[in-house]
Amino acid sequence: MAAYGEISRPPTGSSERPLTADRAAEMQTLNRLAAATALRPPDDGTGSVSDGDHGRDEHGDGDAQTLVVITGPGGVGKTALALRWLHQHRARYRDGQLFADLRAFSGTGPANPAQILEGFLRALGIGADNIPPRVQEQGALFRSLAARRRLIILLDNAASFEQVQPLLPGAGRNLVVVTSRRTLPTLRIQGAQYLDLAPLDETDALDLLTAMAGAEHTSADPPAARALVAQCGRLPLALTACGAHLATRPHATVSRLAAHLADERTRLSHLHTLLEDDVNDNTNHDTGDPSVSVALTTSYNALPGDAARRMYRLLSLHPGPDISVDLAAAVATAGLPEAERLLEVLAGARLLTEDPPGRFRFHDLTRLHAQNTSERIDSDIFRRHAFSRITTRLLQVAAAAQKTINPGRWYLGRHFNEPRVVDFPHPAAALDWLETERGNLMAILRHAHERGDHTSAWELAEAMWGLFTHRKHYSDFQQAHRTGLAAAETTGDLRAQARMLEGLASYHNNAGTFTDAAVCAQQALDLERQARHPIGEASALDMLGIAHLATGHLDLAADAFGQARHIHHQLGRPRGAALMTRHLGEVAARAGDHTRAIEHHTQAIAYFASHDHEQYLHARALNHRATSHLELGNLDHAHTDLHQAMDLAHQVDAPHEQANIHVSLARLAALRHDPAAQHQHLHQAFELYSRLAAPEADRIAEQLAE
Repeated sequence: MAAYGEISRPPTGSSERPLTADRAAEMQTLNRLAAATALRPPDDGTGSVSDGDHGRDEHGDGDAQTLVVITGPGGVGKTALALRWLHQHRARYRDGQLFADLRAFSGTGPANPAQILEGFLRALGIGADNIPPRVQEQGALFRSLAARRRLIILLDNAASFEQVQPLLPGAGRNLVVVTSRRTLPTLRIQGAQYLDLAPLDETDALDLLTAMAGAEHTSADPPAARALVAQCGRLPLALTACGAHLATRPHATVSRLAAHLADERTRLSHLHTLLEDDVNDNTNHDTGDPSVSVALTTSYNALPGDAARRMYRLLSLHPGPDISVDLAAAVATAGLPEAERLLEVLAGARLLTEDPPGRFRFHDLTRLHAQNTSERIDSDIFRRHAFSRITTRLLQVAAAAQKTINPGRWYLGRHFNEPRVVDFPHPAAALDWLETERGNLMAILRHAHERGDHTSAWELAEAMWGLFTHRKHYSDFQQAHRTGLAAAETTGDLRAQARMLEGLASYHNNAGTFTDAAVCAQQALDLERQARHPIGEASALDMLGIAHLATGHLDLAADAFGQARHIHHQLGRPRGAALMTRHLGEVAARAGDHTRAIEHHTQAIAYFASHDHEQYLHARALNHRATSHLELGNLDHAHTDLHQAMDLAHQVDAPHEQANIHVSLARLAALRHDPAAQHQHLHQAFELYSRLAAPEADRIAEQLAE
C-alpha cells in the first residue's frame, strides 16, 4: 500500500547513491534514536510516564509510535538517507509503507494534510464513499486503522508541526520518519528524536564525486576535484549533479568544471554563502546555497542544444507536482517523440526525476533554479503563452475525460463543444486519468485564477465533476468549486457562478452538510433564473431536492424534483427527466407510498436500460424498486429486480452497491423463510462493507450475531 509513492519503490536514484562513511555512521545513529523513541512514550503534559510504558522492545514493539525527525539544508540527502534506512527495517513492518511528499519547499506550496490523509486512507483500503469529509474525522479514522497495524510512514519535506501533526498515527507499533529543512521542535511533545544532517566531510564528498563521475576524472586532477567539492558545498545534490555531468560528457574534465564553477557571475544565488533554512525564508525564491545553484546552472548549460534548455525553463512554469509526456509536448509545441527525448535528456542530467515511468518531476531546488532561469531569460509574453498552453491542454483532455464519464450531462465550458482530443476506451480509463492528474488540475486551477485566467479556472472545476462525484476527494471537491466560484464572480458570468454553486451544493450533499447544500442550491437557482438559463435551473433544483429529501422535507423535495423534471421534458432531455423520476420514486418510498414509488422507478428504469453507459444508475433504480416490491409482498418481482441489479453492479465494479443488493436479497430470503440464504447474503454484504470500511458493516454484524 502507498500514498503518493512507495518506500518499496523509492524515487529514482534515492537509494542508489553510494553510502559514504558519514552516512553509514548516521544510519547507526538512526538505529539508536529509533530505540530511544520507542522506549520513551510521548509526554502526557504532566511529565509523568505510566508503569506500563517501560520495557518495550526496539522499533515500536510497545504501544506508541516510533518517531524520528531528520533535518538539514536542502540537497544534503535527508530523503535518500531516510529511504535507505527504512529499507533496512521494512521487514519488521509487515502491514505496509506509506510515503507523502509534504512539498514545503517545492514551489507549489505545502501540501494540504487533508489531501494526504485521503491518500493514506485509500492506501489502507478505505473506499471513496467511506472517507469522512472533514480532516478531523479523517485523522481519527487514520489513527484507528494505524493502531491495529505495523506501518512505516515517511513524511518527506515537511513545512511545520501543524502540517505533520494530523498525519501521525499516534498509538500503535508504527515507524514514522519526518524530513524537513526546519527543526520542527514542537514534535518533541510527540516523543520525537532528531538527527541533523550536515554536509559531507571532504573525504566523503570526494568519494561520492568519484563514485558518480568515475575515478578517471577525480584522479586526473586531485586539486581541481577538491576545489569542485568545496564549490558544491559538500552537498550530495550538487555533487551528484556535477558527477552526472562528468560521467555523461566524454570531453568534460574536473578542472574545466571547477573553473566554470569558480565564475561567480554564473551563480544565481551569489549573495548567499549558506543555505538559509528558517521559517522567515518562505518568500525567498532563491535556491539557497550558491554551490547548489552553480551545480544546477552547470548542468543546465551543459544540456545538448537549445531545445533541452528551453524545455527545462518551460517545465518550471507548470505549477503541478509532475508532468506527463503529453503535457510537456503541449507546452513545448513539440511532437510526443521529441518531447519524450528532451525529458529523457533532462532526466539523464539529473535535472528531472522520472517516477513513475512516463511522469517527470523536479526536485524542489531544481524547480526554483529553472524558474529563476526562465525569469532571467524569457519574456513575460513567452511565459504567459507557455502557461496558457499548459492550461489549454489539461482542459481539453479533462473535458474529453468528463464527456466519457457523463456523456449525457450538459456543460458550460468552451472545450466541451470541441471534438475530443483523446478517446478514452471507457469511463474507468477516463476516471483514472483524472485521478492521476488531480494534483496538476488543482494546481493549474488555482494558478489560472491567480494569473487572471478566471474562465479557465472555473472550467477546470466543471471538468473535474465526474472525478469528484465518483471518487469523492472531499477537500479538492470543495476547494475546486470555491476557487471556481471566486473566478466566476470576477468575470461576472452568472451562469458560471451558478454552475460553481451547484458543484458546492453537490459537495455538501455528499459530505452530509445538507443545510449548506440547500443554501448553495438556492443561490444557484436564483442566479440561473436571473440568467434565464433553464437547464441550469433544473440542475439547481436537483441539488435543492436532494438536500430537502435528506432532511425529511418531502413536500419540498417532491416540488423541486417535479419542477426540474418539467424543465427537462420541455428541453427534450430524457436523461434528466429519468433522473428526476428516480428521485421522485425515492420521495414516494420515504412517504410510504410504495405503489407510486414502483411506478416512478419503472419509468426511470426504462430509460437507463436503453443506454449501455447507465449501468450504475440502472442498478440503483432496480434495487430501490425491489425494496418497494418487498414492502408490498411482491417477492417474485423483487427477486427478478435484485438479480438483474447484481449483474449490473458487477459489470461496473460497484462493491458498495453490491453490498446494498445483498442486504435486500437477505431480506427477500427472510420473507421466504430461508434462513440459510439470508445468512449467506448478510455474510457477503458484511464482507463487502468491511472491505470498504463502510459503517453499514457494524449493523450487518449485529444481524449476523442474532
